[in-house]
Amino acid sequence: MRFEAADDYYEAEHIHNMHYCEDIDYYEGCDYHHTSDNAGYNAEHYAFNYTFNYAFNYSVDYAVNYAVNYAVNYAVNYAVNYAVNYA
Repeated sequence: MRFEAADDYYEAEHIHNMHYCEDIDYYEGCDYHHTSDNAGYNAEHYAFNYTFNYAFNYSVDYAVNYAVNYAVNYAVNYAVNYAVNYA
């Protein structure tokens, strides 16, 4: 699921770029950002997905771990304090 965000974003950009290509003389004036079948596009696609997915996954993992750790620590501390104080 986490990888879908990058793919959806890039697919939307790709569709936009292909329409841009169709609006002009297909390849004339159409640089590698706007072509689907050359090495520049493929390299850009790979680099974008790699960096986006790495950053996105890292931030999601960090946020989830932080939230889970906070919740678990809070629950454990609360239970221990309650047991110690009221047992």
